[in-house]
This record gives sequence, structure tokens and C-alpha cells, in this order.
Amino acid sequence: MQQPVARDLVRIGFLLERRWAPYSKWLTTAFAQLTLADQVGEHLHHALSATRWREREAALCAAASHLAAATNRLGLAEPVDPAPRRFHSRDIQVLSAQRLTRALTDAISDPQLRTLLTRLGHRPNGPLGHLPGAIDQAIDSVEILTRPSRRRDYAPVLGLRA
Repeated sequence: MQQPVARDLVRIGFLLERRWAPYSKWLTTAFAQLTLADQVGEHLHHALSATRWREREAALCAAASHLAAATNRLGLAEPVDPAPRRFHSRDIQVLSAQRLTRALTDAISDPQLRTLLTRLGHRPNGPLGHLPGAIDQAIDSVEILTRPSRRRDYAPVLGLRA
């Protein structure tokens, strides 16, 4: 899988189904086993094979919309409209995934996680802050990703304390 956005959408599919996403060599094969693969996979295939950017945009937006709807169905936060929308004043369609991030982070009630979010600059009804994401967004090393102790060693790369 060459397109970073498509890869990220695949990884979100694993998160939604509470399954471990393997490293890149096996990612596509394992994705095909997910329930969401039937809905999302076709759009990702179209995005990766598109020769025109509008086709790629439409396919990525369709895949992201399916994943946003699946996120809503989990009931973790207030539902977010999964329809793509214009990117500011530009003639580009995007999911505006920060809306999902906002809804999900605002729904966190655990005091320790709320403290971490505040430390990272997150403010209710304000900026999202610097939310670090996962180690595999910064590092693509099998040696690190398959060993929990090594992942903890590299947590500071994402702005986290080990």
C-alpha cells in the first residue's frame, strides 16, 4: 500500500474492530479479514488505482465516511456527520476528521487521561492541542513495533513520557 492516507484509513479500520494492525508487509492481507474491508476496501482500491486526483479524492472521502459512520456506531461519543465537506474555501473535499477527534476526546472521562490531554494542550471547546497518536505513525521498524519495551523506549519521539 503506497498511499499514506489509504494506509492510515486501513489502520483506523483495525482500531474500529479492536484488532492489532500488523506491520506494513502484512497490513493489506490482514485488512482483508476485517468486517469493514468489504465496505472500505473497494474505495481504497479505487483511490490507489485512480489516475485523476478527483477520482482519488472521491474514493478516499467515501472510505473515510464509512469509517466515520462505523466510529459513530460504536457509541463512544456524540455522533459526527460522516459526510465529506469543503476544505476551508478551497475546492477540495475532505472528511474533516478533527471533528471526530474533538468528539472522541471530549467524551473521555478518565481523570488521568483528561490530565494527559490538558498537558498536551487540549482544551474543551478550544484547541485540540498536540495529540501524539501512535508510535507507528512515526516509526516503521518491525524491530520496534513488535516489542513493547522498544515501543516504550521511543515514546518520547511522540512527545510522551515513557
